[in-house]
Amino acid sequence: MSTLDIFLFGPPRAERAGAPVTFHRHQTLALLAHLAATDQPHSRDALAALFWPELDESEAHAALRRGLYDLGRTTGKEWLAVDRACVTLRPTAGLRVDVRRFCSLVKGVAGHGHAAGPLCDDCLAALTEAAEIFRGDFLAGFSLRGSPEFDDWQSLTAESLRLELAGVLAKLAAGMAARRQYDLALPYARRWLALDPLDEASHRLLMQIHAWAGDRAALARQYQQCADVLAAELGVEPAPETTALYDALLHTQLAPQAEIAASRAPTSPRCRTARPRAFSPASAIRHHALHRPRGRAAPGSPLAG
Repeated sequence: MSTLDIFLFGPPRAERAGAPVTFHRHQTLALLAHLAATDQPHSRDALAALFWPELDESEAHAALRRGLYDLGRTTGKEWLAVDRACVTLRPTAGLRVDVRRFCSLVKGVAGHGHAAGPLCDDCLAALTEAAEIFRGDFLAGFSLRGSPEFDDWQSLTAESLRLELAGVLAKLAAGMAARRQYDLALPYARRWLALDPLDEASHRLLMQIHAWAGDRAALARQYQQCADVLAAELGVEPAPETTALYDALLHTQLAPQAEIAASRAPTSPRCRTARPRAFSPASAIRHHALHRPRGRAAPGSPLAG
């Protein structure tokens, strides 16, 4: 069976039957990334306006035809479903996209029905795979010259996926800690903290893990690190909740609890309203259409609705 693997975490790349695919045109790779991440049909008008906003309609459509021809020649025509109106990637068994797999794993865990209790083995395995798939930010280091709407979509998708990763890491760290596997919990908690050093929830979880593992010196260092970064970046002290937890952990022997706060996916004030309830890269387009400044989207762009 022929296969096409598309990797969108980190610098974008593709493999056909296990061999690296060479892209000679930047826009060809961008077109593949957009079709693969959004996982939905796009009208020719929308794609032409998105990728060639500086051209008039006829020239943009001609450029799209050339781009699709180049994409088919590069990856194989069998992966493209193209008609006079729409373009998409064929949903065949041989097509594998890392972002789609990541979102599928996250969605599966969210729908498993034990959000307030300990995670089952299947969910821990799914979250572990999701964390491994996320090898870098979405399309890291990539930009499309001359298409600000593509760059906007890429930025919003990358931000949303990072928020999903934070939830994955929080659940993994909490799940391992609940099983008293502190050596496995710590790397996930530290990776979560690295995503946003100002997030006190990740500091609190690390404090708990250190305390449960009997390392009070590490507990004190973690609290001090939290206080230092908040003072340096925001000029504030840790929240009362963080200080109260530190005092409780320092003077008592609190047992790990499966219901610790970190088992919930973290959110920030800015992302809480921006993230759709069921995130997918395609939903980033719909969200951008609702929240973008007026007048920026090119006519017919998927970002325009």
